[in-house]
Amino acid sequence: MGAGVVAIVFGALLGAAVFRSMLVTGQAQLDKANDEIVEVQREIQRDRAELAVAQSPASLAAAAERIGMVAPDGRDWIRPPASPVEQTPGSADTTTDPTQGIVAVEGGGAELAAPAAPNDGGPET
Repeated sequence: MGAGVVAIVFGALLGAAVFRSMLVTGQAQLDKANDEIVEVQREIQRDRAELAVAQSPASLAAAAERIGMVAPDGRDWIRPPASPVEQTPGSADTTTDPTQGIVAVEGGGAELAAPAAPNDGGPET
C-alpha cells in the first residue's frame, strides 16, 4: 500500500507542476498581448497628434502653396434678401426665380441687385 500512496502523491505533484506550467505560459501570452495593446495605443496617440498638426490652418495653407494654390485677393459674398417676399393670392407677380436679384460683377463675384418691379402689364422698356 505504500507504493500506491507514493504514486498518488507523485501524480498529484506532477499534475500541479503541469498546471503551474500552463498558468505561467498563459500569463506570458497575456503579458505579450498587453504589451502589443500598449504599443498600438501609443501609435494611435502619435497618429492623432500628427493628424492634428496636418489639419491645422497653417499646415493646410503650406500644403496648398506647395501644390500651387494661392490665397484670393478678397472675398465676394452673396447674401440673400433678409426675408422672402410673400405673395398674396391674386398678386400680379407669382414667379419664384431663385436667381432673381443676383447679378455677376467684374472679377467673378456676384452681388445682389434691387428686386425687379412687378410687371404691371404695360409696355416693356
